[in-house]
Amino acid sequence: MNIAARLFCALSLLLLCATEGWVRGPASGVSSPLNQLKTRFPGIKLHSSGSRVRAVYGAPMTRAGAPSEAAAAWLVDHGAVFGADPTSLHLVRTTEVSGGRFQCFSYEQRVLGLPVDPGYARILVRVGSGSEVVYAAARLLDTTRMEFPEVQVSAVSALDRVRKDDAYEHLSVWGDPELVVLSQVSDLVEEPVRVYRLTGRLDTVGAPRSFTFFVDAATGELVAVRDNVLHADVSGSVNGFATQGTVPDVPSNPPVSTPVPGVIVRIQGGATATTLEDGSFTIPHPGTDPVTVEVDLVGPFADVRTAQGTVLHEELMVSPPGPADLLFNGTPDEFGTAQVNVFLNVNKAHNFFTDRAPGFTSLDIPIECNVNIALSCGGTFESTTPSLGFFHEGGGCPNAGYSSVVIHEYAHFIVDRLGLVQGAFGEGYADSLAMLILDDPVIGRDFLGAGNHLREPLVDNIQYPCPGGGIHTCSQVLSGVWFRIKQAFEAQAGAAGVADAYQLFVDWSLLTLGGDGDDAAHPMTAIEVLTVDDDDGDLSNGTPHLLEICSAFSAHSIPCPSIPGLVFEYPDGLSDVVLPDRETTLRVNVLSGIAGDPVPGSGTMSISVDGGGFVETPLTELAPNQYELTLPVIDCLSRVSFFVSAEATSAAIVTDPPLGALNPHSLVATSISRPLFSDDFEADLGWTVVNVALTGGAWERGIPVGDGTRGDPTVDFDGSGQCYLTSNLAGNSDVDGGPTRLVSPVFDLAGTDGRVSYAYWLSNDDGDDLLVVQVSEDGVNWVNARSYVGGSGGWFEDSFLISDVVSPGSGIQVRFSTADVPNNSITEVAVDAVRIEIFECRPLVFSHGPLVRGESTEFVVTGAVPGSLVGVVASTQGSGSGPCFGQLGGLCLEILPGLTLLRRQSADLAGEVRFFVNIPPGVPLVSVYSQAANRAGAGGIDSTVSNVVVEVIRD
Repeated sequence: MNIAARLFCALSLLLLCATEGWVRGPASGVSSPLNQLKTRFPGIKLHSSGSRVRAVYGAPMTRAGAPSEAAAAWLVDHGAVFGADPTSLHLVRTTEVSGGRFQCFSYEQRVLGLPVDPGYARILVRVGSGSEVVYAAARLLDTTRMEFPEVQVSAVSALDRVRKDDAYEHLSVWGDPELVVLSQVSDLVEEPVRVYRLTGRLDTVGAPRSFTFFVDAATGELVAVRDNVLHADVSGSVNGFATQGTVPDVPSNPPVSTPVPGVIVRIQGGATATTLEDGSFTIPHPGTDPVTVEVDLVGPFADVRTAQGTVLHEELMVSPPGPADLLFNGTPDEFGTAQVNVFLNVNKAHNFFTDRAPGFTSLDIPIECNVNIALSCGGTFESTTPSLGFFHEGGGCPNAGYSSVVIHEYAHFIVDRLGLVQGAFGEGYADSLAMLILDDPVIGRDFLGAGNHLREPLVDNIQYPCPGGGIHTCSQVLSGVWFRIKQAFEAQAGAAGVADAYQLFVDWSLLTLGGDGDDAAHPMTAIEVLTVDDDDGDLSNGTPHLLEICSAFSAHSIPCPSIPGLVFEYPDGLSDVVLPDRETTLRVNVLSGIAGDPVPGSGTMSISVDGGGFVETPLTELAPNQYELTLPVIDCLSRVSFFVSAEATSAAIVTDPPLGALNPHSLVATSISRPLFSDDFEADLGWTVVNVALTGGAWERGIPVGDGTRGDPTVDFDGSGQCYLTSNLAGNSDVDGGPTRLVSPVFDLAGTDGRVSYAYWLSNDDGDDLLVVQVSEDGVNWVNARSYVGGSGGWFEDSFLISDVVSPGSGIQVRFSTADVPNNSITEVAVDAVRIEIFECRPLVFSHGPLVRGESTEFVVTGAVPGSLVGVVASTQGSGSGPCFGQLGGLCLEILPGLTLLRRQSADLAGEVRFFVNIPPGVPLVSVYSQAANRAGAGGIDSTVSNVVVEVIRD
């Protein structure tokens, strides 16, 4: 083995001996919620309305062990991007979507303890081996604007104010007033106002009238009135003696005897049963004596009543086992046929939705259906009862109790139970549901006479944004889109495609935030639909039905979100740090995507240093569509930003990240890290405990004494013995009320950055309590860094960069907080092994004295990581691209092979290495090239090499 090879092996063994851990370098100092979100999840996309973010989507985000944990953690960490305090949101419903592939968490907003009208949010979590948030959207009140005048008006006075109004004194049934905040996002008011909300209606089967009133709680002024009766002119079909198809009850379409599913049949004084799809039933009954079997048009999901004609009721005396064959409307007339039609179509609409969303139980009530109302040409939905209403024949219109009219009005009930605003969206949603169920692109077929229909969305072809003309015009953008989606799915896969379209509609229903003013559908609607169609949580690679969905939206001038047409991969990974004072190279592979195949040789890179302008240059192509990207040399703690682009065969230029210069990849240069603070809690290093409204379970330091039966830890994390934990008592003890807060001493990170790492334990038996980790610059204002929800115990490790949360300064503190509010669960929390490391920009500097034959000279290395291993090598072959070492994290020396290892030793606490070398008397008088290498970080990832020193040996 030659000398160079032996020395190369020696250096390799030297570098393998180091065991320091690796801590990644700092990311950018960001503080706004939006910047924190973008930094943590670079692939996300945003949809905004005006200056407000409405939706975050496009890439997997917060990940947790359970869907509820992921949703809650996302809201705590990032909910502020919607311009509201995340703590103002309260979970009201959890629903499975796409057969359990997703879970949708629906929230309502409360401020000052009051409901916001309207104010809601949706979080969609993809369920798998790990649950991850893939979509978040909200329409919320800006919680920075919550200063209201004092309440000067009583609830009784508010009610009297409305009841004495001439326009509403005829209303007979009044609800109790409740204080709410009427949001500025409402179409009703420009600014938020604290109001009494109350309802008034007519208690009659006749012409329905119902309103919601909003009375200013400070002035008593009636600031807004909402009509709860939503009229819609639509058409329908079904039977029982009932009409067939989508045409109304007219002589050319006489009723036909049809099974009536979903109706409750009962034995007088005995048991009941609900009919099956074919109308059959079996009622459990003992004995063989004759009994009377009776039935009304009442079932679990519909309660039909009539304002005219005879209320349908059938009964028959039979001897068990029967049969008891009952027939509604045996001698058909308008009023009887309408009752059967309404019952059948309400059940059809209910089952269409709940069969595809079995976890959504808000529809599972017998909604009141008022039929044959003595008005003409319409149907209604009233939200406070709730109830449906259908007018009798007259005014040139048929009886409204038929297929699409019934389904349309029931769809308003679905919109109401989803907690969404009606308006143009409600009308469009109702039309969409009727068109899909009936497979008919016409709304109100023959409603105005043979061949005269109310709406034909595909023919009318209304475009976004809605040109005006009222809610029934604007509604057709949404219904047109959905029927086109159904048609496209059917063309692609036949009956299976139709089934997929139906499921997609219901899945989207659970997620959507509804319309945007007069626009029933808008660009965010497309985002919502694509999100639930997606199968991997990443919109950047398209969705299974991207083309079909986007074509339907495009037909109504609604753009789909920008989805990259090519896929960019970084085989060596893409870190957020680089070493200073040297070039960094990355490999980039470009793969085919929805825009086609990449064009070889078309790759470019655009680079900016410290916020300067981007400079575009070609990428170096190593093989077709495989490139090398070289980042420039930057100083320590400087930042380099870049994005890459390539052309697709469709001629599209695709960029990664998709927004290019608006949201590029960014990397920070850093050289080394060193420990600033390390606490195993065996001694008191200055932590304090602050309790707020706590009745039990405060933080305390000690050796765990519990036996784990109530979720408490039995040992600390690092084996030292002690940790901080809540209520260190055996038996019945845990956190009650709160919060209880564990606050660190103050750390000075001015002019640098740092990483916080720790171990934590969280056990919560009902999954709704949090451990929140926060950082402060001043001890007053605290910003969330991490939140953990409802764990089942066990020690876990985590870490984060200070600059990802706040701007590093001289007053940095960290605190761990938990609470059980409301006090309804068993909650145990612990923390151990807290470390703070700071990043420094200390270059590795190497120097030595003269090299004189027969004398010794001092070699000095400064700027190393204290305690880390430093090696010094020499060569007589010159400087240049020298050997590279995996033990140095891939760093290469800058002297040529032919190496001699002069010394290896650990740096002292000042980061220095000093030693003497004797120069033998007979060595040649040649030039000696020497360099130092400092191995640091896990796998040598933070290693550095020094400058090269050149000196000629002399006498």
